[in-house]
Amino acid sequence: MDFFHDKSIFIKVASVGQEAGAGEDWDDDHHHETHHIFITYTDSAINSIQTVYKHHGSSVISNRHGGDGTNFASIR
Repeated sequence: MDFFHDKSIFIKVASVGQEAGAGEDWDDDHHHETHHIFITYTDSAINSIQTVYKHHGSSVISNRHGGDGTNFASIR
């Protein structure tokens, strides 16, 4: 579902996992200025997501959520 707020698009997706302990929900708090999204993936799945956001003018990197993938992408 998309939510529009201050000309931004927010998309919330559910977690899904097939390994023990995978698929648990997580929340990096309410940060509004995401600058990068780092993704590791394979041909069949996204393995991890990590974000960089602004907090009081400084860049902060979140914990990595998920496991290892064979490919890496950075979204700005």
